Amino acid sequence: MAECAFNPAAKLKRFNQGKELLDQAVQSEPENAEIRLMRLSVQLNAPGFLNYSSDIATDRALIIAALSKNPMIFADNDFTRKVLTFVTETARPTESERQIIKQLNIRLEHGN
Repeated sequence: MAECAFNPAAKLKRFNQGKELLDQAVQSEPENAEIRLMRLSVQLNAPGFLNYSSDIATDRALIIAALSKNPMIFADNDFTRKVLTFVTETARPTESERQIIKQLNIRLEHGN
């Protein structure tokens, strides 16, 4: 939504409003992997000068842990695979997280 604004001050204001809403949603439901995925995506794509990247590792870890407990939390194997690809390719997972993601992909292939 911020990209729709012309004035840089208006863009920043909209970004900060959206950031507040995301952070409130996380505070309200800290274990909700979908909310964490939304915040992770925003933080990975926000320009660096906005300084909105401090939760990337935490959100990435929570999403991976949630999928490890229940690979069907997103209720759709195809979407879950896309989430795992997104996390692998953009969220800079640790080596141990990469191994977990690899195992999750195997589980999804076999329907577990």
